[in-house]
Amino acid sequence: MLLIGSLFHVVWPILLPTLSDEYAAPSLFRPWEGGTRAYMLIHPLVVGVLLAGAFAWLVRKAGPDSPLRGVWGGARFGLGVCLIGSLPIFALDFASFRVSALVIATWAVQNAIQYVAAGAVLGRWLT
Repeated sequence: MLLIGSLFHVVWPILLPTLSDEYAAPSLFRPWEGGTRAYMLIHPLVVGVLLAGAFAWLVRKAGPDSPLRGVWGGARFGLGVCLIGSLPIFALDFASFRVSALVIATWAVQNAIQYVAAGAVLGRWLT
């Protein structure tokens, strides 16, 4: 998850050059100095460990014929986590904060790809 997030940190400004202007509003976003940068690095690592633990537990409980097995099963798990856990938060962010739809959309796309890829890797590795 950290690897994909880091990749998007580089790719988004190339694909959407005006996106950096969206983050320039100091009234909306905290500066990266201090705890924000550390949190943004630690968060995907912690979430990745929790995702791996939950997936491993579910696969063990589900048995050998589980649709969670393999790469596609892991990807389905990651997509499910994203749909249930992330998209509602992004909808709340959009409804609550003066953040553009473009910013929310980039967050949602990046998050979906991170979770699906992490799930696929877990599915390949754990089953």
